[in-house]
Amino acid sequence: MQKHKIQFGKRFYHLQRDMELWCRENIGPGGWSYDSPTVWEGLEPKVWIMDSAFGTTTFTFKDEKKAAWFALRWGSGDQ
Repeated sequence: MQKHKIQFGKRFYHLQRDMELWCRENIGPGGWSYDSPTVWEGLEPKVWIMDSAFGTTTFTFKDEKKAAWFALRWGSGDQ
Protein backbone atom coordinates (compact mmCIF):
# COMPACT_ATOMS: atom_id res chain seq x y z
CA MET A 1 0.00 0.00 0.00
CA GLN A 2 1.24 3.46 -0.88
CA LYS A 3 1.07 5.85 2.05
CA HIS A 4 0.29 9.47 1.45
CA LYS A 5 1.52 11.18 4.62
CA ILE A 6 1.86 14.82 5.54
CA GLN A 7 3.46 15.73 8.87
CA PHE A 8 3.28 18.96 10.83
CA GLY A 9 5.38 20.01 13.80
CA LYS A 10 4.26 21.66 16.99
CA ARG A 11 3.94 25.11 15.40
CA PHE A 12 0.80 23.77 13.66
CA TYR A 13 -0.64 22.18 16.83
CA HIS A 14 -3.22 24.94 17.27
CA LEU A 15 -4.61 24.13 13.78
CA GLN A 16 -5.32 20.43 14.42
CA ARG A 17 -9.05 20.94 14.99
CA ASP A 18 -9.42 23.17 11.93
CA MET A 19 -7.53 20.65 9.78
CA GLU A 20 -9.68 17.81 11.10
CA LEU A 21 -12.91 19.69 10.34
CA TRP A 22 -11.68 20.65 6.88
CA CYS A 23 -10.88 17.00 6.12
CA ARG A 24 -14.31 15.85 7.30
CA GLU A 25 -16.07 18.48 5.17
CA ASN A 26 -13.89 18.25 2.05
CA ILE A 27 -12.22 14.82 1.97
CA GLY A 28 -14.78 12.54 3.64
CA PRO A 29 -14.91 10.23 6.63
CA GLY A 30 -11.82 9.80 8.74
CA GLY A 31 -10.47 10.72 12.13
CA TRP A 32 -7.98 10.09 14.89
CA SER A 33 -5.96 6.93 15.28
CA TYR A 34 -3.07 5.77 17.43
CA ASP A 35 -0.81 5.48 14.38
CA SER A 36 -0.80 5.77 10.62
CA PRO A 37 -2.38 2.74 8.97
CA THR A 38 -0.21 0.19 7.20
CA VAL A 39 -3.24 -1.10 5.27
CA TRP A 40 -6.62 0.47 4.66
CA GLU A 41 -8.46 -2.84 4.65
CA GLY A 42 -10.92 -2.90 7.54
CA LEU A 43 -10.86 0.87 8.01
CA GLU A 44 -13.78 1.58 5.71
CA PRO A 45 -15.35 4.04 5.33
CA LYS A 46 -12.33 6.09 6.51
CA VAL A 47 -10.26 7.67 3.74
CA TRP A 48 -7.93 9.69 5.98
CA ILE A 49 -6.38 9.23 9.42
CA MET A 50 -4.65 11.66 11.75
CA ASP A 51 -2.39 10.85 14.66
CA SER A 52 -0.15 12.90 16.89
CA ALA A 53 2.84 12.12 19.06
CA PHE A 54 5.54 14.25 20.65
CA GLY A 55 4.42 17.43 18.90
CA THR A 56 4.18 15.94 15.41
CA THR A 57 0.77 15.53 13.79
CA THR A 58 0.54 13.18 10.83
CA PHE A 59 -2.26 13.06 8.29
CA THR A 60 -2.37 9.90 6.18
CA PHE A 61 -4.62 9.66 3.12
CA LYS A 62 -5.84 6.66 1.22
CA ASP A 63 -5.87 8.58 -2.07
CA GLU A 64 -2.92 10.55 -3.44
CA LYS A 65 -5.18 13.20 -5.01
CA LYS A 66 -6.88 13.89 -1.68
CA ALA A 67 -3.47 14.20 -0.02
CA ALA A 68 -2.47 16.73 -2.68
CA TRP A 69 -5.68 18.69 -2.15
CA PHE A 70 -4.99 18.77 1.60
CA ALA A 71 -1.41 19.92 0.95
CA LEU A 72 -2.66 22.73 -1.28
CA ARG A 73 -4.91 23.95 1.52
CA TRP A 74 -2.66 23.46 4.55
CA GLY A 75 0.85 23.24 3.12
CA SER A 76 3.06 20.26 2.49
CA GLY A 77 4.03 19.89 6.12
CA ASP A 78 7.35 20.38 7.85
CA GLN A 79 10.34 19.54 5.74
